[in-house]
Amino acid sequence: MDTIQSYRAARLKDLSSKASAVKNVRTDDDGDILMDVTDGDGDVTTFILTKLEPTKLLLVCAASLPDDYAGAGLLATHIWNNRKDAYNTFAYVSDGGTLRLESHLSTVGGVSEDHFISWVEDFSSKIYPFFYVFAKTVSEVGQDSSSSSGFNVAREVLKGGARGAGGEVVSRIIRALFDDN
Repeated sequence: MDTIQSYRAARLKDLSSKASAVKNVRTDDDGDILMDVTDGDGDVTTFILTKLEPTKLLLVCAASLPDDYAGAGLLATHIWNNRKDAYNTFAYVSDGGTLRLESHLSTVGGVSEDHFISWVEDFSSKIYPFFYVFAKTVSEVGQDSSSSSGFNVAREVLKGGARGAGGEVVSRIIRALFDDN
């Protein structure tokens, strides 16, 4: 079994295509690997695989955040990052208003090809639950301009923890997430 410490783009492309949910692997103009992945409910999402350094890889799934849902996006990423099943991922809203889920892989010391493929498959398995958390959060807090104001709830939670009305909404979202699973 080969261990790999520093990947070349052609090898990353080849290995990525071996992950079970991955289809249509290609390289963009910047040398990043783009792969279409089928998630848990059959939707196709594009992942971006980037070499941050010779021995650090980044896998990203990004989606445009709908207008007027910044609060729901911030709250959903907060909830996701605190879930026990979110390990090896990190969610956030970018400066440009993009909802992002990332995973990093260090290849220092080498990793097996099977480990790389497993990393891609594990990340693929997180997409449906991540967007489910976002959808549930949106359904509970609504638009930023609504009376429940997702942005105000998220600001309250992120400012000092889940207190008051913010805590009630977070608790309701978490209960709804677990009751439906």
